Amino acid sequence: MEWIINEFRWMQWNWAGSTFFILLFLSITGLTVWDAISPGSSKKGLLPIPTTRGDRLFIGIMGSIGLTLLWLAIIGNHALWLILGLVAIYNLVLAFRG
Repeated sequence: MEWIINEFRWMQWNWAGSTFFILLFLSITGLTVWDAISPGSSKKGLLPIPTTRGDRLFIGIMGSIGLTLLWLAIIGNHALWLILGLVAIYNLVLAFRG
Protein backbone atom coordinates (compact mmCIF):
# COMPACT_ATOMS: atom_id res chain seq x y z
CA MET A 1 0.00 0.00 0.00
CA GLU A 2 2.90 2.34 0.71
CA TRP A 3 4.14 1.87 -2.87
CA ILE A 4 0.80 3.11 -4.24
CA ILE A 5 0.87 6.16 -1.97
CA ASN A 6 4.43 7.02 -3.05
CA GLU A 7 3.68 6.53 -6.76
CA PHE A 8 0.65 8.85 -6.74
CA ARG A 9 2.00 11.48 -4.35
CA TRP A 10 2.80 13.86 -7.24
CA MET A 11 -0.89 14.36 -8.06
CA GLN A 12 -3.03 16.82 -6.13
CA TRP A 13 -5.97 14.63 -5.11
CA ASN A 14 -9.34 16.10 -4.21
CA TRP A 15 -12.77 14.52 -3.82
CA ALA A 16 -13.83 15.15 -7.43
CA GLY A 17 -10.66 13.72 -8.99
CA SER A 18 -10.61 10.76 -6.62
CA THR A 19 -14.28 10.01 -7.29
CA PHE A 20 -13.74 10.16 -11.05
CA PHE A 21 -10.78 7.77 -11.03
CA ILE A 22 -12.43 5.35 -8.60
CA LEU A 23 -15.60 5.23 -10.71
CA LEU A 24 -13.52 4.86 -13.88
CA PHE A 25 -11.61 1.92 -12.42
CA LEU A 26 -14.76 0.28 -11.08
CA SER A 27 -16.66 0.68 -14.36
CA ILE A 28 -13.85 -0.80 -16.47
CA THR A 29 -13.38 -3.66 -14.01
CA GLY A 30 -17.13 -4.29 -13.82
CA LEU A 31 -17.48 -4.27 -17.60
CA THR A 32 -14.59 -6.72 -17.94
CA VAL A 33 -16.19 -9.15 -15.49
CA TRP A 34 -19.63 -8.69 -17.10
CA ASP A 35 -18.25 -9.39 -20.59
CA ALA A 36 -16.40 -12.47 -19.32
CA ILE A 37 -19.62 -13.85 -17.82
CA SER A 38 -22.04 -12.74 -20.54
CA PRO A 39 -20.51 -11.50 -23.82
CA GLY A 40 -22.51 -8.66 -25.33
CA SER A 41 -23.51 -7.95 -28.90
CA SER A 42 -23.75 -4.79 -30.97
CA LYS A 43 -26.97 -2.82 -30.92
CA LYS A 44 -28.16 0.37 -32.53
CA GLY A 45 -30.07 2.68 -30.23
CA LEU A 46 -29.72 6.37 -29.41
CA LEU A 47 -26.37 6.57 -31.19
CA PRO A 48 -26.47 6.41 -35.01
CA ILE A 49 -23.94 3.55 -35.09
CA PRO A 50 -24.08 -0.02 -33.75
CA THR A 51 -22.15 -0.12 -30.47
CA THR A 52 -21.17 -2.70 -27.86
CA ARG A 53 -21.15 -2.14 -24.10
CA GLY A 54 -17.45 -1.32 -24.25
CA ASP A 55 -17.98 1.20 -27.04
CA ARG A 56 -20.71 2.94 -25.06
CA LEU A 57 -18.50 2.99 -21.94
CA PHE A 58 -15.64 4.56 -23.92
CA ILE A 59 -17.95 7.14 -25.54
CA GLY A 60 -19.42 7.86 -22.10
CA ILE A 61 -15.98 8.39 -20.56
CA MET A 62 -14.84 10.69 -23.37
CA GLY A 63 -18.12 12.60 -23.26
CA SER A 64 -17.86 12.94 -19.48
CA ILE A 65 -14.39 14.41 -19.77
CA GLY A 66 -15.54 16.81 -22.49
CA LEU A 67 -18.63 17.93 -20.58
CA THR A 68 -16.65 18.44 -17.38
CA LEU A 69 -13.96 20.48 -19.15
CA LEU A 70 -16.63 22.55 -20.89
CA TRP A 71 -18.32 23.15 -17.52
CA LEU A 72 -15.01 24.22 -15.98
CA ALA A 73 -14.24 26.53 -18.91
CA ILE A 74 -17.64 28.26 -18.87
CA ILE A 75 -18.77 28.14 -15.24
CA GLY A 76 -15.60 27.39 -13.31
CA ASN A 77 -15.32 25.17 -10.29
CA HIS A 78 -18.62 26.28 -8.77
CA ALA A 79 -21.22 23.58 -8.13
CA LEU A 80 -19.08 20.66 -9.24
CA TRP A 81 -21.71 18.35 -7.76
CA LEU A 82 -24.10 19.54 -10.48
CA ILE A 83 -21.84 18.53 -13.38
CA LEU A 84 -21.17 15.18 -11.70
CA GLY A 85 -24.92 14.61 -11.59
CA LEU A 86 -25.35 15.66 -15.23
CA VAL A 87 -22.49 13.39 -16.31
CA ALA A 88 -24.02 10.48 -14.37
CA ILE A 89 -27.37 11.02 -16.13
CA TYR A 90 -25.60 11.30 -19.51
CA ASN A 91 -23.81 7.99 -18.91
CA LEU A 92 -26.97 6.22 -17.73
CA VAL A 93 -28.89 7.35 -20.82
CA LEU A 94 -25.99 6.32 -23.06
CA ALA A 95 -25.64 2.92 -21.36
CA PHE A 96 -29.30 1.97 -21.46
CA ARG A 97 -30.53 3.76 -24.60
CA GLY A 98 -27.28 3.93 -26.59
